[in-house]
Amino acid sequence: MSPAFAEVVFWVAAASCAIAQIALLLSAIRSPMAGSPDNPVLMPRRSKEIAWTVVPAIALALLFASTWRAMHPPTMMNEMPNMPAGHRMIEE
Repeated sequence: MSPAFAEVVFWVAAASCAIAQIALLLSAIRSPMAGSPDNPVLMPRRSKEIAWTVVPAIALALLFASTWRAMHPPTMMNEMPNMPAGHRMIEE
């Protein structure tokens, strides 16, 4: 896979995850429907719903950061990409 194509796939996936996460967060924050006293179904607590939405968002953010670092490793000035470790370019 070419680096340019991998970059496009990465940003499309990141945007899709961000849109989905925003939709999940908005649905968790909105007030749930009021239950009736006759209805035996208990409504979940809002804090639990928000926690179940925020925790995966944090995990996605960490995954985003680690993927970004894997795609863009830091480079040193004296290292060439295809040069074996321990060898330096001799500057004249």
